[in-house]
Amino acid sequence: MAWDGEVPVDPSMAPNYSPPKTYSKSTVSGLQNVDPYDFSNAGNLDLRNRAEGVRGNFLLNILNGFLNIGQLLDDLSKAIRGLGSFGPGPLKDIRDGQLDLNNNMNLLSPLQDYGSAYANTAGGISAAGQFGFTNQIGPMKKCHLSGGRIILDDYGLWDIQCKIWFDWTALGGTTEWEIRILKPDGTLFSRSRTRMKDSDTFSSLDVTSVVVPAVGYQVQIYITEVNVGRGVIGGPTFNRLAVKHISRNTTTGDNGQE
Repeated sequence: MAWDGEVPVDPSMAPNYSPPKTYSKSTVSGLQNVDPYDFSNAGNLDLRNRAEGVRGNFLLNILNGFLNIGQLLDDLSKAIRGLGSFGPGPLKDIRDGQLDLNNNMNLLSPLQDYGSAYANTAGGISAAGQFGFTNQIGPMKKCHLSGGRIILDDYGLWDIQCKIWFDWTALGGTTEWEIRILKPDGTLFSRSRTRMKDSDTFSSLDVTSVVVPAVGYQVQIYITEVNVGRGVIGGPTFNRLAVKHISRNTTTGDNGQE
């Protein structure tokens, strides 16, 4: 029975006081005796119907895009095996979307673009001029070997490494060489210089980077100064030229141009 008097200052002093919006003992007892599987109760039946409706709508939304159950089973089988083209429906949308991404070259990283070469024994030189690389090492991607140079077949940032070997000379003196990046027309775009003074046999390594704005730029190794009697030795033991594509971005930072 609801309390119809004034709210007591101290509820503990009013034995029959029941705060508003609370359940009585009889109501609580009734809730404890509810059988959730007894759908003769109107409240339980309504909850059951609502739950069944949600579950049914969920399954219908999944199956709604398929024309028939046979198509659904066939598409699921193809999805598991990675085969075929899906029929009309949700799986077709997913499959076609993935194919669109696969065909978008801008999303692919260029880090697998790579090329390496060496100058064979006959490629050694003993005077200033181009040190030509003659033999490709392994596969080359987005670059190729031509005329003793590596041609870059994609634009952006490239990392370039070269090691060469100079033989002994009794005359001593200075030796100088460059990694040159040439434009497609053969004119100079960028270069990195290395210089040393020693009469003993020695190897020299240089690393540089450049951002080229278009395809067709060329990586050339050029000996600018070498003493009489000294040569740059050919052969796979003594030299390497390697290029690695880092990025297709051509608008951030400097490009390393002369």
